[in-house]
Amino acid sequence: MEFAVIYACCLYVCGKIRNSSAMRSSFRKNAIEERVTEIMKIRKKSLFAIIIGAMIISLAAAGCGASDSDSGQGSGEDNVIRPAEAISLEQDTLGDGEYSVSFTDDSLAENSGEYEMTVEVYEYDRYKADDVDRIEAGSEIQYCNDVVKIETVEKDSETGFVIINGGIENYGIELTKDGELYRTVTMDDYPVYYSLGTAKAVLSDELVFEDHYDWDNEPEGLTLTFDDFLETLKGEESFFTCANTVVKVEQGKIVQVTRHWVP
Repeated sequence: MEFAVIYACCLYVCGKIRNSSAMRSSFRKNAIEERVTEIMKIRKKSLFAIIIGAMIISLAAAGCGASDSDSGQGSGEDNVIRPAEAISLEQDTLGDGEYSVSFTDDSLAENSGEYEMTVEVYEYDRYKADDVDRIEAGSEIQYCNDVVKIETVEKDSETGFVIINGGIENYGIELTKDGELYRTVTMDDYPVYYSLGTAKAVLSDELVFEDHYDWDNEPEGLTLTFDDFLETLKGEESFFTCANTVVKVEQGKIVQVTRHWVP
């Protein structure tokens, strides 16, 4: 708008000069008009350049912001080797899934004809093979809910063991291949279990109890019923720990208890 007003005023002045002064030559008259026109062109070009420049700066700033944001998300996180399959307890009830647990006969409570069991839930760490391949001194690993700095690492190509910070004998970490994943390992080759806390679940009336505990007499294991499980739980062989017991939960109820033989 401002430029338009200036332009109109200039043309008005040029018109006055043209009409009132015969002494001015046509060359001078044309020169003034051309000069005003050129000035307006320059100003228009300058305005256009400013707008384009501002747009470029804005886009560049936005791009830098996105780049910084992306790099910030990976900073510090990618250097930590984290478990591939980790569960967490957000409530005091068990959701659908399979859990390593421990319990005793005192863990069972009867309420309105239903049996509710309180169990201690455990987890052990498993890692993707690709993540284990990139383990090196200076990186970090999440182990039993803690982040451990890796000082030394040895990879035994024959046994497949990965020995971190001197291994078990030096209070370090050892990993062994378990299917497609690596898992933690103790002196007896068991996983390193750690507690996630306690949780509750109701026992299904159709619960299946798969018992492989008595290896000497029943090496193939037994498939037992709900009543058999209650009897075993209250008997002398009530030995259910995270190393040998897994419960399966469906729709909020324990539908299967599997007790493995542990040498």
